[in-house]
Amino acid sequence: MRRKMTPFEKAERAAKRAARRTEAEAKAEASRRYYENVRSIVASGVCPLCGAGLRRNMALLGWWQCEQYGAPEWRKNPEAPDCGWQGFTCPM
Repeated sequence: MRRKMTPFEKAERAAKRAARRTEAEAKAEASRRYYENVRSIVASGVCPLCGAGLRRNMALLGWWQCEQYGAPEWRKNPEAPDCGWQGFTCPM
């Protein structure tokens, strides 16, 4: 049979739950801000790092990349320098 929790144990448990809830809410807010930011970048159609256009990578839902991302054979302009920007517009 389980023993009853003392008032101190109950308060400690409630404090831990509140801390986990606060942490989860902060993570959710950070995630929301990230996706909102990427959506605004995609709406502009311009890479924030190099100014090239954006393209959608069809491998994953909501995955966008700079046209200059990746190996030279995949870039829009192989002679131009590569760019590493990519982002997701929706949670996985």
